[in-house]
Amino acid sequence: MYLAFIFDKPKNRHMNKSYLSLLLVVLTLLSCNNNDSRLYRIQVNGLFGFIDSIGNVKIDPQYKYVGAFSEDGYACVISCISIEEEKSPFSKFGTPGGLENKDSCICIKYGYINPQNELVVDTVNQLRIPFYSIYKWGGSNLIDFAHKYITNKLGFRESALNELVLNDGLFVFQDKDSKLFGYKDIKGDIKIEAKYDLCRMFNNGVAVVEYNKDLKKTDKISDSSITLNNKGVIDVNGNMVVTDYAIINDYNKEGLTWASSASFSLEDYSFERDWVQIDKKGDIKKGPISGIAYIYNNKKYPVIAIDFGFMGVYYSFLDENGDYLTDFNGDKVLSLGLDGSKQSELFKDVTRFSNGLVGTIGYNSEGESAWLFRNRNLEPISEPYDSLLPFSEGLAAVKQLTRLDNVSSHMGKWGFISMDTDSALRLSIPYSFSECGSFIGGLAYFMNTGATFDIEGYINKQGKIIWQTKRKK
Repeated sequence: MYLAFIFDKPKNRHMNKSYLSLLLVVLTLLSCNNNDSRLYRIQVNGLFGFIDSIGNVKIDPQYKYVGAFSEDGYACVISCISIEEEKSPFSKFGTPGGLENKDSCICIKYGYINPQNELVVDTVNQLRIPFYSIYKWGGSNLIDFAHKYITNKLGFRESALNELVLNDGLFVFQDKDSKLFGYKDIKGDIKIEAKYDLCRMFNNGVAVVEYNKDLKKTDKISDSSITLNNKGVIDVNGNMVVTDYAIINDYNKEGLTWASSASFSLEDYSFERDWVQIDKKGDIKKGPISGIAYIYNNKKYPVIAIDFGFMGVYYSFLDENGDYLTDFNGDKVLSLGLDGSKQSELFKDVTRFSNGLVGTIGYNSEGESAWLFRNRNLEPISEPYDSLLPFSEGLAAVKQLTRLDNVSSHMGKWGFISMDTDSALRLSIPYSFSECGSFIGGLAYFMNTGATFDIEGYINKQGKIIWQTKRKK
């Protein structure tokens, strides 16, 4: 209504400036209207809170750790996390990381808040997880968070925190007596009874669980081999829809995942694994594929595969037929892109595909390593970087590669690149950050380190700082 009035033709020339001025005022007010209700984590003096998209503090820093707000409008908050001595039924098996002689559990007290900082689910909820369970589960969510906590790998931009989201209105709880896991709704009512050894948060309508199975009664294939398949998938009603896999990845938005059955040889102590792509009913869509240690999900092919070579762990890619795009035997070669030399491409690490590109790190003929972006044909299309993150919201964080006398230096700064309409990559935000994260909801985390204090905060897509704080070292 106001705009119709403004654009009404003025009756004389002297009124033109007034109309134009009024128009500019209204348009400015409209542009300043912040419709983005997304909240972003901040950390001040070791405690977490939230800001909005223009830098206003909406929830004062007060929590030990927090997860991101879900689409349902709730965020997980952790009030206490500690390591406690407790007799664990798994302690006799030992654990990695020098914890073999301890019967220890990690204790996590947590709840959920709404954007008004109202504690919807009280932090009386508590998980007590034996170390052995944490290590053998792997996976995501609270278990992954616990693993990184006890291995001292937690940071401000902890990915495990982002996965502590309330999907499908259900969250994980643990029965105090049986120590088994189930699911409650946001009201605190039990929706799926605690009957699982371990379980993940719901993702796209399903959740991966490890069902009760006495370790002494592991299924025998023969006198020389046993199965290790005690993971399955449940729906939001608690129905078991997939069973008998050793590894099940979280489902993607297309309702597909990669899963592996496994057996263990009692003769040579080796593992045999077969990977298949399955839907939410457990129907096999691709595979089986053998001889691969791990396969990561991806929306489309190629998918990322991980295996072991003579120099450690290496990554490669599979096409829709399950064939290697690069292999570990030197039959297929690619240019690393640093000097045009060709060699067998044994990727040391890779990112997920995004914007049709994947980040890879490998060696050139001189033994130097660098990160590159590659297309779906795995052709290098970028300059080399010291490090990089996948594209997110049209931008990718990259760390400038600097070399001194042909020796890689890690003194480069982070900036952001974008992709033009002709698929060319260009620097959109200059190299100016000591650390940074990917863009989420139009904002990206950054940190600049100094001699006596660090500065951390958020920038928008124009590189403008919208919130920052100083943290003494």
